[in-house]
Amino acid sequence: MQMTQLVVDNIISVLGGTSLVVVGLSSWLGTLWSKRILNHEKLKMDKELQQIKDDNQAKLKSMEQDLLVELQKRDHYHQISKSTYEMNFDRKVKVYTDLLSLNQDFSRFKNESPMADEPESTEVYYKYFDRCKTLLESEKLYISSHLAKLYDNWYSTALPYLKKARVDGNAVHGLAYTNEENQDNIHEAQEPARYELVCETFKEMQAIFDQIEIDVASIRRIIELPMKE
Repeated sequence: MQMTQLVVDNIISVLGGTSLVVVGLSSWLGTLWSKRILNHEKLKMDKELQQIKDDNQAKLKSMEQDLLVELQKRDHYHQISKSTYEMNFDRKVKVYTDLLSLNQDFSRFKNESPMADEPESTEVYYKYFDRCKTLLESEKLYISSHLAKLYDNWYSTALPYLKKARVDGNAVHGLAYTNEENQDNIHEAQEPARYELVCETFKEMQAIFDQIEIDVASIRRIIELPMKE
């Protein structure tokens, strides 16, 4: 008989059968309570997990609703933006049509007129400059940033001569008896300033007309794009 078995037999003989029953009962109760505790924890965890699922499902539905609202807003904005873009583009085309016409008149005079290099031509050039100034200032929202920058550059150079013309005109204003004579006096008094303006800013104005050609070519490519597709 092995030593282990001998020890067990001695314990049983000392404790008796009742003790064995108690030990067995304790073991069974321990197992039972362990299972109950595990089941309770499992139920608790299942409940918490279900709550998390419900919360996430509610959040998901809320996110889906928010996304739907956002998509509807964007679709509405897209429709407005598309309409606004088309309106602005039509206006841009109109502005550049006028600028192109002015550019063609300017180029035709500069390249074809026999008086283009005569001193008197500065009055004609000044009229083109003034027409360009009026058009660009009134439609500045619809011209390219490059053209706007070139115009600002021209204007900063031309400003002293514009001020001089105004001062010279005011100096003779009201000295005539009739309105016609008054306008003639003002025009004559401003002539030196106009001459200087044309001579000193011709290069900057030519850059403006060159940029008009570039912008028109860009607009033409946009217009022709659907036809290429």
